[in-house]
Amino acid sequence: DRNHKLLVDNIGVKSIYYKRISGVSLDDEVSIAKRLSEILDLNYNLVTESMIKDLWLIINRRVSNNKITSDEWEKLKIRKITSSDIELYKRNRITSDELKTIDKKQAYVYYLMNNGYSYQEKMIKKYTSDIEYAIINSKLDELKGVVTRLSWDRNYIYNDSLRGIFGELTKSGVTSDLKEHYLNKGYKLTDRVGISGLEYVYDEYLRGTDAIYKSTSEGLKNIVSEKRGNDIVLTIDIDLQLALEEIMEKEMIKTKNEPNTEYFKKAFVVISDPSTGDILALSAKSINEVGGEYKVYDYTSFLPISSVTVGSVIKGASMSVGYKEGVIDIGTTMKDECIKLYATKTKCSWLRSGLGNLNDIDALRLSSNSYQFKIAMKVSGFDYIYNGSFDLSKDPFSKYRSMFNSYGLGVKTGIDLKDESIGIVGNNDTPGLILDFSIGQYDTYTPLQLTQYINTIANNGERLKLNLLKEVHESTNGDISDKEFNAILKPFLDNYDEYIESYVMPEVIAYYIANSYYRNATYEGSFLQHYNSAKDLINMFGENEEKVKAEVFKLLRVKYALSITNENPLEIKKIEY
Repeated sequence: DRNHKLLVDNIGVKSIYYKRISGVSLDDEVSIAKRLSEILDLNYNLVTESMIKDLWLIINRRVSNNKITSDEWEKLKIRKITSSDIELYKRNRITSDELKTIDKKQAYVYYLMNNGYSYQEKMIKKYTSDIEYAIINSKLDELKGVVTRLSWDRNYIYNDSLRGIFGELTKSGVTSDLKEHYLNKGYKLTDRVGISGLEYVYDEYLRGTDAIYKSTSEGLKNIVSEKRGNDIVLTIDIDLQLALEEIMEKEMIKTKNEPNTEYFKKAFVVISDPSTGDILALSAKSINEVGGEYKVYDYTSFLPISSVTVGSVIKGASMSVGYKEGVIDIGTTMKDECIKLYATKTKCSWLRSGLGNLNDIDALRLSSNSYQFKIAMKVSGFDYIYNGSFDLSKDPFSKYRSMFNSYGLGVKTGIDLKDESIGIVGNNDTPGLILDFSIGQYDTYTPLQLTQYINTIANNGERLKLNLLKEVHESTNGDISDKEFNAILKPFLDNYDEYIESYVMPEVIAYYIANSYYRNATYEGSFLQHYNSAKDLINMFGENEEKVKAEVFKLLRVKYALSITNENPLEIKKIEY
């Protein structure tokens, strides 16, 4: 993450693969499948009747011709049926007694050996036991095409947190839908590649390169060494991310237990830095009732493609349309009142009796619908009169959408993810709908678009794309580069005392006090005495005591749900959420 805490790592995996090689016959493959099925402990419950029929047809490929009538062979000759029809007839005519002659375990292994492209290595078993791995290794001479390999897999340090954002890799080789994409980038079809999320977007950074050997009279000579992939540093703050997820879960369950929440099913949160577009944390959760209690599930992978009618939050952008089109100025005052147009229902602000005369700032502050309705009508070329006939003499939708797009609403944010929705753009230009549009009740927008919109306002009108990538650290196969030393270690070493004061001391002291509290081991004394006792553990002195104390109070509150109610003597209260 942005603070160089490891989020995703690799772990070694013992795996068994198979790839058909020259000289291996169908009968050889059947024998190899039998031998592997006797050695490997697989989930043989996954075997299907179709797999069993496949193996029966291979073993009995000559006998199976007897299942075809002479009339059917004749039809094949005159092209009334096809070879595919013949094979289907054979398959459908295999009897239950014939199927019983097939070893189900062997059929499953044979399926694994032949599932996919013929040129691909097929994974037979991942996470092989040490005993299985050793036995297979000792018998490779008789198991032609079988390969044992120490491969790798992703290890997610924080379990399911951000899993949908990290994305997925193929198990072996390039999938058919991404074949052209990766071949154009110089990949081999046997390469494991990213298929979603950051794994897909930054695969070129993350992938390693294989060693290259040259065949000589003296054997193989290494001419290019293998190289591990680069490390990427994300904009994410994992501590903030974990806190966000915990808060969301608690608040969603709490909210769901309140009345009138039957339609509350999802929540989305994005925390970002407006000055850079960096995403610090993002999470989406869904909530459902299971067995009489509410369960919260992660929904973050759908956050970039989920859109909703967002309501009044977009009134800042709507106000901008009025300024740009010259129908209002800074400080323009209009009366907040219910709007009644010909042959339509009355539309009001949240207070039906009206909010009185409002200028632009108060209209935003009080979330006036009426003020926005009047702007929208003026932009449409209509000055409001009670029960008047509202027609669009101008094209207000394009003017509104153009302004909204400039804020990041209704367009892609540029975030570095494979898939991103622009929301739903309405295609009906009925006059009354422009009023709905102006208060966020027509087009839909994503949480990411709302984030960019808010950031653009906070950033004085400059719209920046959203980022999940902060840095790429070039692989050095273990040695740190001068660039990395200057970027990461030197600032730390130059500011060592400040780092200890800002991060280490507050964490140690807060942990000491919280641990004592939860073990009922706090002694009678002041906060300062506990503070000094904790500080002695790390033998650090000369700090800015008030600065460290403030940070300790914050950590106790946020991280340990504790509040200092009195300093002398020390009194602590648990915060109930």
